[in-house]
Amino acid sequence: MPGGLTFRSRRLPKSWFPRPATADTVVQIALFMVVELFLLLSVFHSLPSGDAAENVYQVEHADLVHRAPFVGYHALGIVFTRCLRPLGLDTITALGVMSTLFGALLAVFTYRLARNFGFSLTPSLLAVAISSLSGVCWFFGSIADTYIVHTCLAVMSQVWFLEGSFLLSGASFGTAMLIYPSSVGLTLPFYVIVVLWKRYRLRRLVAFVLPAALIYVPPVALLYREYFRGRMGILGAATNLSGKVEAKAALAGSWVLGRGMYYLINSLHLALPLIVAGFVLSVARKQTMALILLLLLPLPLWNHFLQPIFTDSYLITLYPWLGLLGSGALWWMTGRIRRNRLRWAALVLFVGVYASLSFSWWVEPLRRRSDELMSFARTWTLRETGGSRAIATWSTALRFNYYTTGTLRSGACDYYERMDRDSLAACLAGGTPVFLVDEIPMDTRLKTGLVRWTEGRERVGSGARTWLENVDPKCEAQLVRDGNFPVYRLRLPL
Repeated sequence: MPGGLTFRSRRLPKSWFPRPATADTVVQIALFMVVELFLLLSVFHSLPSGDAAENVYQVEHADLVHRAPFVGYHALGIVFTRCLRPLGLDTITALGVMSTLFGALLAVFTYRLARNFGFSLTPSLLAVAISSLSGVCWFFGSIADTYIVHTCLAVMSQVWFLEGSFLLSGASFGTAMLIYPSSVGLTLPFYVIVVLWKRYRLRRLVAFVLPAALIYVPPVALLYREYFRGRMGILGAATNLSGKVEAKAALAGSWVLGRGMYYLINSLHLALPLIVAGFVLSVARKQTMALILLLLLPLPLWNHFLQPIFTDSYLITLYPWLGLLGSGALWWMTGRIRRNRLRWAALVLFVGVYASLSFSWWVEPLRRRSDELMSFARTWTLRETGGSRAIATWSTALRFNYYTTGTLRSGACDYYERMDRDSLAACLAGGTPVFLVDEIPMDTRLKTGLVRWTEGRERVGSGARTWLENVDPKCEAQLVRDGNFPVYRLRLPL
């Protein structure tokens, strides 16, 4: 772990752009190129989520209104896809390439964040490896979604704020707020601590606040008032704290904690114990980084465990900081190895195994499922020429419709979250074959032609099977296709 922290108070630079040392510039350029090439090789050509489907659709139609909370992302996406149009890339791939660029920039600014906290070259690069090769950052750096973009902009703002480039920091923060305000808003304690710690003067704070306000406030105040009161608004995270607590109180605490830990372990795995050790070391050494994290961590972690589907919405903005903690602990532990070759061998082995686990536990399974749904949706449409109706979860339905009709809500596939017993019965009585598309593979013990769901009380769970059991336990479901997306033919009970 790097020793004491040394910071120099800087005046506002004459240029808007910071001027790091020449050697560090070369390292940053090389780092950007390596990470960009790495992410380009793993770009998704399919849609892994309903959010990605909505992003692609909005960018294709240059629509900045109907999905207001992500207007900053859509504006960037429209410009970027238009620039790449001569290369013949479809929108899904083009937005994936945009994510790779921001993923590479995030690696560079994670490196600079580490350098600002006194890390030497090798620990800084290890921090980049732990952050960029985590399952979450690798995945979102390869797909058409917002998370890596707003995370990169938030970290850029933090680094420039530390380095005294307040105009750039404010502009970056304001743009990040236009992409994901409730997540980026949770990083505000960082600025408060740094202002008190480095004793920035008022004129420097004005240089930060002014560009942030000019970028964020006008479009929100004039067009997108949902930002203040909607589910994605700047106060959305605080709303989650009250609304979700009541909803999750009915669940077993161990279930919530277990799912949250499952996704953290899947994404960080080998680095997770190092991150904990690094945090303990930082606190023991009374480092400012520990104080920053003590104020930054609680709300993102709280929101993550309330909705532990992915460690994305709120926790991803802290991944560079987690990389610093893990790197510090790893460097401190390997420093006990006296032979230099063995030390480097241990570090290389750690990075190799870490990357392999992220790929095999997170990136590749999600890619395989994403590609399978695209293939299934297109082949299913060709086969069901006589007409049929599909029901799936919101995410699957949006992707299914996009692949088959180029729209999000065509009626070819409805999402069951808005269906109750009566609407399901009306759907089944219409005479058109109805198929239920699940996202959870069929258990081997249920692989028997006709399945009748037994009656029972409403249960906590996810997936189409749980929904069907809760809505109409007497409905009959015949398995007609197995795999990552099992398909059931639904029938009214005889």
